[in-house]
Amino acid sequence: MYFGNGKNYPVEVTTSSYLEADFDVRKYVRMLWRRRYIVLLLFVLIFGFSTYRALTQKVTPVYRSTVYLEVDEKETNIRLLPQFSSVRQQSIYWGSPEGKIIAEVLSTSVIEEVVQMLDLDKAVHSISPNLSFSMTNIQSHNAPLGTYRVHILDNQHYVVYDTANRELGRGISGVPFQHEFFEFTISNIEGPPQSEFYFTLYPLQRAVNSVRAATHAQATTRAAIQDNVAGGGIAGAASAKRSRKDAAIQDAGIVQVDVYWQDPETATQIANALADVIRHRELEDKRLEHTKTREYIERQLNTYTQKLKASEEALQTYKEQNRIYELDAIARDVTYKVFDIEAEISQIQAERERIKLFREKVTSGLQPEDYLLISAIPFQDEEGYGYWDVLSQLTSQLMELEIQLPLKLEEMTENHPDIIALKNQIQQVRLRLQQQVDARLTMLDSREESLRLQLLPYQQQLETFPLKEVELARLEREFRLNEEIYSLLTRQHEQTRLAEAAIVNDIQVLDYASIPTAPIGGGPNRQKAILLGALLGIGVGLGVAFLLEFLDNTIRETDEIERHIQLPVYGMIPQIESIKNGRRTHKAKARFETLVTHLAPKSIPSEAFRSLRTNIQFFDLSRQSEAILITSAVSEEGKSTTCANLAITTAQVGRKTLLIDGDLRKPVIHHLFEAPSEPGLTDVLLGRYTWQEVIHSTSVPGLDIICSGTQPPNPSELLSSPELKSLITTLKEHYDMILFDSPPVIPVADSVALSTNVDGVLLVVSAGKTDRHALQRTRDLLHNVNARIMGAVLNNVRINEIYGYQKHYYYYDTKKPVKV
Repeated sequence: MYFGNGKNYPVEVTTSSYLEADFDVRKYVRMLWRRRYIVLLLFVLIFGFSTYRALTQKVTPVYRSTVYLEVDEKETNIRLLPQFSSVRQQSIYWGSPEGKIIAEVLSTSVIEEVVQMLDLDKAVHSISPNLSFSMTNIQSHNAPLGTYRVHILDNQHYVVYDTANRELGRGISGVPFQHEFFEFTISNIEGPPQSEFYFTLYPLQRAVNSVRAATHAQATTRAAIQDNVAGGGIAGAASAKRSRKDAAIQDAGIVQVDVYWQDPETATQIANALADVIRHRELEDKRLEHTKTREYIERQLNTYTQKLKASEEALQTYKEQNRIYELDAIARDVTYKVFDIEAEISQIQAERERIKLFREKVTSGLQPEDYLLISAIPFQDEEGYGYWDVLSQLTSQLMELEIQLPLKLEEMTENHPDIIALKNQIQQVRLRLQQQVDARLTMLDSREESLRLQLLPYQQQLETFPLKEVELARLEREFRLNEEIYSLLTRQHEQTRLAEAAIVNDIQVLDYASIPTAPIGGGPNRQKAILLGALLGIGVGLGVAFLLEFLDNTIRETDEIERHIQLPVYGMIPQIESIKNGRRTHKAKARFETLVTHLAPKSIPSEAFRSLRTNIQFFDLSRQSEAILITSAVSEEGKSTTCANLAITTAQVGRKTLLIDGDLRKPVIHHLFEAPSEPGLTDVLLGRYTWQEVIHSTSVPGLDIICSGTQPPNPSELLSSPELKSLITTLKEHYDMILFDSPPVIPVADSVALSTNVDGVLLVVSAGKTDRHALQRTRDLLHNVNARIMGAVLNNVRINEIYGYQKHYYYYDTKKPVKV
């Protein structure tokens, strides 16, 4: 049961029980209806602002110009030396030829060259009407940044002013204007005299940042290019018919460079300039590689020419001095074998030292410059060259992963699944790299041990030969080795010269950019902007409505009372409105107009009070007479109105009813029934009058009232006195229902004191006003004195939210107000 003597009062309802409540769509519909003005206001403001911006905003059109580059690394018969092969280094650094081009397109040095080539750090603007001219060959010599003015005197003469409007000099059309700051040529002047225009010198870095922000490069495919150009342009009619499968075979190394600019011609110039700069740099890099290789071979060739000459002279001198011209065949073979094995052992040791150094770098953390250690490893066999390919591939993969890690950490945390997976992948690649290095070191150790075992018998045999023969064999071996290296260098030098003369650029332009005829997107999409504004307005309005509802801590519906306070709801009373002079007003100002059950018996509020009366009648059927206290948590919640109307409806069914004004601080009942407030309840309790002497009969049959009486200094003591309890017992013998109007519970203790002397307490809750915590506090205060709380009645409910009827279905009959 929800009510009783307070000893079995239920515990506070928990949050989980609140979440387990049934989901009622109608509840949210009613909430949105209550907040409709907020939702509508926000929608109108946001939608109106979006519509205004969409219709009035002037958007500068942006044009896109696209150029396509293809990378086709030509194979050559010349193997460049590792220290001069930038292609090998780039394959490590960028992972793919396309990645190298994309990085170069967006590099500062390339963009700076394009900016200076196209004079993008200089701009001509604010040209007078009907003035045309040509301004070329603009060169700045550390000129102060800012805007300069050119004043046209006539079609042949002009004056240049600096940023402070000081004259810098006069110029003639077609003749270069030279100044310590800059020089340029203005020609083909046509327009009225006294015309003018301005040109601005911007910081180079500002222009570079603008071009970089407007440039986008990505790898693409021929199929995608065909889709963009609709089968024309670079593909032509034949390539347009090629199947996508055949096109995918030839997709390697294609880069698409897009430039977005407000001027279509400038966009095209920037795109084509980027392509030309990239191709020129690639060609220069290849030429530099071959030139450095040729110069290195030439230096080595000069060195070995001298070594060959010196070794030949040393051999000839030794033969003549020792008169030994021929070696025994066995001695020659043994000596050469020893020298060959020792040379191979030295090469293995050199390779092992390099690999050990590289392994230390892998373990401690590779820096970009450490990747070049791979190129310096002196592999001695074909297996070593294959091992280099595997090593460089793993190193390139590790570098790419380690570059991605800090970039992703800027957007994700350390515990993000993608970051953890990336770190695990880096660890796996590093482990594979270490395993490859360890395997190569193990192979080198085994190879060296095998060579030393092969060398041992030859060294023992060499000790049996005369020293002069051994020395002669050494000199002959040195001469033959220098002769072989000299021949090899001579062939390589000739091949390098031929390759240098036949350099072919690996980067080709598949299709130069053409001037776009229309801006991308066709200008601002006003319909889309208006639609987004409408959606945003609805979304913000609904969001604010739900936020206000979440922050609203007041009781609005019956299920909130049952869920949070665990009290039964005996009824819902709609807002009482009045009609004056044929017009609807908000609330009745006159007290008598609140007696709706008498003035408008057919109205919806009257039906609600009759329903409340019926529910209270079944509260305790065993009692012949009941004394009920009607109170609320705070003031202005409608408890007096509820009490008066409940008394009228009870009397209307033939039950003899007594209405007592127990609010001794701010009495109201005597105003409602237009009766004198004195004498009253306090006078009876103080023994000045009998209860029969203070009774007032009303025009409602069966309804009597007792007003508050003389205002006492101690209302709480009077309401908790034995005299009151005795008076209630006496009155029950003469009345079927006794209703007490009382002050609110929280501000004063009068109602709590009075609650111990009645049969039940009915709490009046004002919808949208009573705070949830205040109602809980009221329940606890009454529970502390073991008051018998019957339940609650929800007052001031909006009629159109709950009942679904129009408010004009009920009316007032103001002919006969209730009087004593």
